[in-house]
Amino acid sequence: IGENVYLHGVKFSQITDPDLLHFEDDTTVSCHFQAHTFEDRILKKAPLYVRKRATVGGGTMLMYGADVGHDTVVREHSVVMKNEVIPPHCCFVGCPTREIGH
Repeated sequence: IGENVYLHGVKFSQITDPDLLHFEDDTTVSCHFQAHTFEDRILKKAPLYVRKRATVGGGTMLMYGADVGHDTVVREHSVVMKNEVIPPHCCFVGCPTREIGH
């Protein structure tokens, strides 16, 4: 966890898999994480990244392998799918996420 990281809100989940969560400096995180799953009886896991100055809204779900780019906003109640890369300087929303602007 970097400097000035704000883990906030009623909608922020408990931390599981702390070794797979990477929050860079100046981020705001108020979401749920799923850094691992069991698919067809196989454990699958990958790190989650929230890059510098990104904001992830309340009720959002980050699946394993998600990478939220720097200076990006993921709006409330969105789902970032497994291994999805959200580019920097954008705004995303939805289930699954889609870009709605810069």
